[in-house]
Amino acid sequence: MKNYLLSICIPTYNRKTLLKRALDSIVSQLDDRVELLVSDNASDDGTKEMIEQQYPAVNYSRNDYNIGGEANFLRCCELAKGKYFILFGSDDILIEGALQKILCFLENHQECSVVFMNHVFFEGEYIDLKHCSEKWQSTTEDVITKDKSVFMHYVKHQMSYMSCLIFSKEKYTYVQTPQQYFWTHFFHTNVAFEMINDSESAMGIIGDYCVADDVTAGNSTVEKESMSYFKIFGKGLEYTLCTHAVECGFDDKQMKNVYLDVSKSSFPRAIVKIKAYATYDWKGEYKEYLKPLLIKYPILYFYTIPFYLIPGWLARCIRNYIRPIYKKLKHTN
Repeated sequence: MKNYLLSICIPTYNRKTLLKRALDSIVSQLDDRVELLVSDNASDDGTKEMIEQQYPAVNYSRNDYNIGGEANFLRCCELAKGKYFILFGSDDILIEGALQKILCFLENHQECSVVFMNHVFFEGEYIDLKHCSEKWQSTTEDVITKDKSVFMHYVKHQMSYMSCLIFSKEKYTYVQTPQQYFWTHFFHTNVAFEMINDSESAMGIIGDYCVADDVTAGNSTVEKESMSYFKIFGKGLEYTLCTHAVECGFDDKQMKNVYLDVSKSSFPRAIVKIKAYATYDWKGEYKEYLKPLLIKYPILYFYTIPFYLIPGWLARCIRNYIRPIYKKLKHTN
């Protein structure tokens, strides 16, 4: 068996067009230190035929039936042959020139259990790094630390973004029953926390931008499958950051602040979107998932209730007219 330094593992299901874009961004940068792996969750859109005909460099695995998204993530972890591996979203892009930077970092810092990569966001078609107006750059310099507070100071809530995490395969093998995190919808983040739950685990940050995250409306799994936003980014993320991370040695106050900071901005946007498009039962959503969070973190009440009270027509106006103008002005500036 070949000794790869890095496995780039792409779990996918019925995303042929997006997957092709992701593969094209990676294949052009490959060298013999890298395994490119696709775990297909029984797609029926021609994914298998496309890969067999156009991508001979891909190590392709197909599940006999759809085993579920998180279980397919786990399948990728098991299949990866590299010393390190990435769970790479099939709708994301590996930025031009990024792979060599990643490999250089890993070769020089093989003591790291988990590595975080800076990334950018784009909507529609990816052109290049310069055309991505929204960026997440926690630090411009590479960082190696064993201090969890220092690591989270830089990474913050972006620890929840799957494609920006690199895992040590050896350290991953010590994770007990990783499937216990399926319900959180943040399997990858919880696994990462468990991998660095001791005081000797080194964590790394690559200062350069490496990944481009597609945030085009309607592309995300949450939207495609009409999944409950607050079940995932409320209940699931709150457990991940405020309970499990603390159990793994992260600072309780810091993790709560990380969760509250992202919730203060994301919850109002989600409420407006839900009310505007009536994607699912808002009252049921509020009662089951959001209300317990408002009781636990009263500060969130002041950020969410004003948006909860607005009528549907105003929510649609905000989404369809005010939001596009705001985004255009923001990008112009």
